[in-house]
Amino acid sequence: MPRPELKPCPFCEGKGVLLATEQMLPSGPNRYYAECMSCLARGPVSSTRKYAIIKWNKESDEDA
Repeated sequence: MPRPELKPCPFCEGKGVLLATEQMLPSGPNRYYAECMSCLARGPVSSTRKYAIIKWNKESDEDA
């Protein structure tokens, strides 16, 4: 199943939204979140790429 696409930023409607990864500890799991390159808004952190996208898109839908 293909990954869902990131929606524009719910705050500035910027289309330059990227999926970012961070690792808290060198041996720890990756954490994922969407981040707007225009206004630097950051979505909720998730343990998978898919759920980070779903959470970001849900924020976009709630602000629409």
